[in-house]
Amino acid sequence: SNGPGLPEVRLAVNADSLATWTLPALAPVAHEVRITFLREDQDHTAELLRDGTAMAAITSQRTPVQGCTVEPLGAMRYRPIASAAFAERWFAAGVDAEALRRAPVVVFDSRDQLQSERLAEAGVSADAPPVHLVPASTQFSEAVQLGYGWGMLPDLERRTGPEVDLSSVPGSVLRTVDVALFWQQWALHTTSLDAVADAVRAGAATLRR
Repeated sequence: SNGPGLPEVRLAVNADSLATWTLPALAPVAHEVRITFLREDQDHTAELLRDGTAMAAITSQRTPVQGCTVEPLGAMRYRPIASAAFAERWFAAGVDAEALRRAPVVVFDSRDQLQSERLAEAGVSADAPPVHLVPASTQFSEAVQLGYGWGMLPDLERRTGPEVDLSSVPGSVLRTVDVALFWQQWALHTTSLDAVADAVRAGAATLRR
């Protein structure tokens, strides 16, 4: 324990939620609960809940882990984004399979399927384009904005600089995608866990706008 009297809640959160809406959502309870954020890929949250490392999770996993309750929070919308200069260089003739085979792409890590799924929909192998691996949400977004490659960025993120939503280019083979998020928590209720859950529910309203 590293603080007199404040109960601890260990919360697994996928990186994009942590980088966008989760910190502001939990700020109101930060004086009554010690929060340990466990940044975890949304598909690996179950392990943390199962082995007791996390008491709750913001996750894309809708199937409840044994001993946990689950409820929908809303969805994060992602768009295929490129810097204006990158779009001009690589997609001047349109956003088609041919261009996507050559244009560099930014990927979060080896488990990040958001880009490869869009490529597959366009009939492009994920191995075809050059890949930049940038395993931190803020830096991932920054790499896209700096023109390393195109990437799927959440609408909730505050960004600067001229960028192009590649899904809105006429004839584009890329589309936006909504990733549904869920709140999973241990079925046992404590005052501190309830306070965190309520704050997350309130904060998740930004997902439903």
